[in-house]
Amino acid sequence: MALGSYLVLDEPPVKADAVVVLGGDEFGMRTAKAAELVEAGYAPYVLLSGLPILLTHESELMLDFALKQGYPASLFQQYQHDASSTREEETLLAAELRRRGVHHTLLVTSNYHSRRATHLFHQIAPWLTVQTIDAPDRFFTPGSWWSTRRGRKTFVLE
Repeated sequence: MALGSYLVLDEPPVKADAVVVLGGDEFGMRTAKAAELVEAGYAPYVLLSGLPILLTHESELMLDFALKQGYPASLFQQYQHDASSTREEETLLAAELRRRGVHHTLLVTSNYHSRRATHLFHQIAPWLTVQTIDAPDRFFTPGSWWSTRRGRKTFVLE
């Protein structure tokens, strides 16, 4: 149990300039969590990060999901890129956040990805204050990750 919990970093939300959702939101849990934060007044908008997938961008699919869940389009902005790793994605995001004048962000990613993603952001953008909010993952539960093939695979890869 402790091994799975080590991967998770979940901090309390505070006021920020933007909520950033990293790509890889397979089931919309990151997007929904981010929308809830904006609706609760923690930030003015959600920045959806997404790479190309088939004939669109992942951020388009995330936005479509949010709209179908009843969230207004006004909560979201997209940042489309061609990154192929978390490090590349965060490097591009850091430049985009600087361009937008963002100094404090709420970072939303899956629970198993939260500690590593935060660590990378601190390395890449030390000027940026990052508060990490984890979103639950359908296949990774810190207390029982070993009980499913996908949970074991996620743990090993992370």
